[in-house]
Amino acid sequence: MMGALKNHRDERVSVSVEELVPQDHFLR
Repeated sequence: MMGALKNHRDERVSVSVEELVPQDHFLR
């Protein structure tokens, strides 16, 4: 269960990064 919780948290972090950083800027 701990692994699943960590995986879910990692997905949340990825979403937050995508929202904060524009895709075009990230590609550059």
